[in-house]
Formats: sequence, C-alpha cells, structure tokens
Amino acid sequence: MNYKETREQVDMILERVKALDNAKKIQLRRAYNISFDELRGFQQITIKNILKDTPWCYAGYMRDFIVDMCGIYVQQECKEGDPFEYYLHEIYDEGSAAVQQKIGYLVDEDEKAILIRYIKRYIKMCKKGTKIDTAKLMTDILCWPYYNTRNEWIDVIAGVKKIDKKKEKK
Repeated sequence: MNYKETREQVDMILERVKALDNAKKIQLRRAYNISFDELRGFQQITIKNILKDTPWCYAGYMRDFIVDMCGIYVQQECKEGDPFEYYLHEIYDEGSAAVQQKIGYLVDEDEKAILIRYIKRYIKMCKKGTKIDTAKLMTDILCWPYYNTRNEWIDVIAGVKKIDKKKEKK
C-alpha cells in the first residue's frame, strides 16, 4: 500500500470516529494506551467496526497504535492540528541534553523502524491544548519504512526544513 492509499484509509477511519455518538467516543478515549486484548468486549466491537475493511483490523501492535491515535483524535474534539514532527522540534529545542539524545534515538537506525512507544511518550510531553495532525502522524508511522518519511522528520527536528509560516507566528 502506498502513502496515498494509506492516507485514504486513515481518513476513512477518522471519518468513522467523527461519526460516532458521544458514548462510543468516550469508549475510544478510555481505550487510549490500553492494548486491544485488554479492552472490554463492547470497546473491542466499536474498534473492529471502525477498522473494518482496513488492513489493520487484525494487525496487533499497529492496531493498538491506531486505537491510541483515534483516542487522541477524540480528545482533540475530532479536529486536526499541526504535524507532530513540529512539536518534536519544539521539545528538542526546549529540552535538556538527555531529552535531545532520546529524540535522537526515536528512530531505530539499524532497522529503519519507528519506535511507537517513543511516539506515545512524546505525545504526552506536548503542552496542554496541543492539537496534532493525527491523520498525518498515523500515515507517517504506517508508511515509515517507505517514502522518506523518516528523512522528512529528521529534517524538521534538526531545523533543516523550516516550519511553515502559520507555525512560526505562534
């Protein structure tokens, strides 16, 4: 699946989340940071309905990541924000040497894989009220080994790629 197809699938998932009633949105919020296998039956059914007809319906840790992102999307009142790598750049600039080193290890160089537990850690470090672009983040992570996503993130975090004007005014 290429980047464009993945983004279409992610957008479809988020549209399904947006269409949920408030009770099911609360279920998603509560599912954040909990493994799918540990969720209650009614929460699992809601998630399977959201992920039906997607390649991630039964995809283990990726399914858990998507559920977490859907929970964040609900916490953001189903609105998108700025790309996550911009917030990583801010955390990197404001952080101590230890934080900078940890962000440097965010990417596992040997396997060219992203460490999802680190993504969750840095989402928690974002300032209150921060809205991230969950659709872009999900697509980037699901397509991580392909399409130069890793290099784009590194350029933004290192300050090589300039942040867009909307972000600079804040």
